[in-house]
Amino acid sequence: MSVSRKRVLCSIALLSVLLCALDWWYSRPARVFNRAIEAIHRGDLAQAQASIALLERQPGSEHYVDCLKGAILLRSGRFLEALRCFSRTRPEGEIRPTVLLLTGQCLYQTGRLVESEWALSQLA
Repeated sequence: MSVSRKRVLCSIALLSVLLCALDWWYSRPARVFNRAIEAIHRGDLAQAQASIALLERQPGSEHYVDCLKGAILLRSGRFLEALRCFSRTRPEGEIRPTVLLLTGQCLYQTGRLVESEWALSQLA
């Protein structure tokens, strides 16, 4: 095998590894979740639904999925249904601020002001 052919094969192998690493990085649940939240804020519910579908196929992403579904319901004015989704979400780790903020907003919209204040105070 010639030297140039070896270089080409090494380059292809390196590129394949890099592409796999990039795919892993962009499909991490926290990154998918953050992109979906941004999409919901922009009103791009199709993108958010696509992110939910992706997360539903990843084991251990249930809390991300419940939070995103709740965020969509909140945006749609379906506050009680959104609260049910948020109640299934564990506000821990990377999603904690988002869960608390959305839960606080939902509680406020349903007139549960004391609970809303408590949820929002946890952000400070």
